[in-house]
Amino acid sequence: MGISPNQSSTPDSSQPPYPELYPLSCEATLAVVFRVRDAYLRSSVGGGDWPCRLKLQYKQDRQWVNSEDTSDAFSCVRVCEALGLDPTSVREAFFSGRYIDLPKRSGCEKGDQNIEEA
Repeated sequence: MGISPNQSSTPDSSQPPYPELYPLSCEATLAVVFRVRDAYLRSSVGGGDWPCRLKLQYKQDRQWVNSEDTSDAFSCVRVCEALGLDPTSVREAFFSGRYIDLPKRSGCEKGDQNIEEA
């Protein structure tokens, strides 16, 4: 089966590929961003050299958190909206070193729903 001229061969990044897994993917995305932040801040306290990859990832995560883009399903604003979080509050928490509490979802077996250091 071929692709018609009106169809794209690339996935639409504005729509999540698996809607039923989207909330979990959003939680995981935020958890990773906050954990990278924590690792970066811990490594900078000692005054030593930061691993190059960690420094680059932290820079990218800062840009992602600051972005107002809503065109991608995994933009910060869309992730926050999917989780019922205010993007401004998430930004403030990220840049202040605080954590955020995720809303409880039905069917979630995990009792503690906040994003914090593991």
